[in-house]
Formats: sequence, structure tokens, C-alpha cells
Amino acid sequence: MSVRRIMFALIIIIAIIIALIFMSIKNDKPNSKLALMSSIPLVLGEVDVEQMAQGENDPSAAYLSLKKHYDIIPIDAVDDRLSEFNLLLMAQARPLSSSELVALDKWVREGGHIVILSDAALQWHSDYALGDKRRPIFASLLSPLFAYWGLEQLLLLEDPEEQSIALGEYSITTVTPSEWALIKTEAKDVKCELNDNKFEAICSVGKGKAILIGDSDFINEQHWQSYYSEDDNMLYLLNKLQSATAAH
Repeated sequence: MSVRRIMFALIIIIAIIIALIFMSIKNDKPNSKLALMSSIPLVLGEVDVEQMAQGENDPSAAYLSLKKHYDIIPIDAVDDRLSEFNLLLMAQARPLSSSELVALDKWVREGGHIVILSDAALQWHSDYALGDKRRPIFASLLSPLFAYWGLEQLLLLEDPEEQSIALGEYSITTVTPSEWALIKTEAKDVKCELNDNKFEAICSVGKGKAILIGDSDFINEQHWQSYYSEDDNMLYLLNKLQSATAAH
């Protein structure tokens, strides 16, 4: 083989290696869409209209962490647009209308995957006054959906003392967590199970899956060990999002 052919072959091999490295790096970037519905100002922070017009925002550390792993699309309603997604995160979502509750149940039954962070006594600081619609929802108002799936949420500790919760390989820090209880339901094709401390409810709903967590405060960076890293609080949430789409 001539020197020219050897050099050409080496160039081809190097090009292939570079291409493989590039593809590996590219695959580390977010490639999964995540619909996000939340009354907590995760995406922009609490900014006024003038700041928004100037392009100013102050996204939460939780949002920035999720953004490393997902292409996040905020949504503000449960409607036909939900059919574009396979995974939905609801973090202290606003109250849903009866038609939205029906649509959400239908979406999950048809194969949707959802993680719901439901706080019975949210301790999230807001500059907005009580009663202001821009303030995060204090107590989850999705109980009709929970009851239909055979669940009831119970707040056991009203004192907002920071505490740790052991969840398998994770230990998260939060305040005012709640527990789930199984109740009787007439809904078909729904089966829910609780983890050992009843902090999680894992439900198969038709062809889909729902993971319900009895707290939203744990994604507030003030409860993290480090604002700049994904400690157990966020690693736990990321694990639940991955688990939601795993085969069941």
C-alpha cells in the first residue's frame, strides 16, 4: 500500500473518531422534552412586567438543574397541547377545572407519564401578598384527581422545621412533608402503591404511570446542601422523572 493511501486511511479513521466524540458530546445535551406546569416561579423567578419586557429573569436553581437534562416547555393548561409530550412535571400546580382533570387522567391512561409534587403546606417565600394570584399555591388543590386514583394526602406536621427524609439511596431535606393514604376508588385500571414512609405513591393508570410526591418544598434551593450542585434533593427528583418513563 502506498504512503498516500495509508495517509488517506489515517485521515478517514481520525475523522470517524472525531465524529464519534462529537456525537457522544451531543448526546449529553438535553434531548427529552419535559412539560412543566407549576404555580411556583421556577422559570423566570418573581419578576415584574417591566423586568420581563427587558428580558430580565431569575430562574430557580431547580429549573437550571432540570434544564441540564431536559428540553423544558412550560405549559399553563391541560389541553390538546399535552399530546405533544410523553412526560409532565406538575410542581404545586394551580387548581385544575373538571374538564382539565378529565383530560389529564385520559392523557395518563393513554400512555402519559407524570410526576406530581403536591404540597399540603407550601413554605416557599414570595414577595407577593397573600391572595395575589401570582403567589404560589399554598396547599395543593388536586385532591379530586388523587381521590379518583385512590389516594388521600395527609399533612402530619404543620411546624415548618427543616427535616431529612430517607428515600432509598437519597436523603432529602425539606419542611412540612405529607404522607399518602390508600382509599377506595371505583376507577378502573388504576393501581397505586406507597413506599415505606408513604412519602411517594406510584400508580399505574391505564397504559401510563404517575408518581406522586407529598412535598414541593424540597426543590427550593434553600434546602439544598449546595446551591450550585445537584445534591440529593434534585438527584432524587431527576431519578423520579426517569423512573416515571421506565417500563412498568
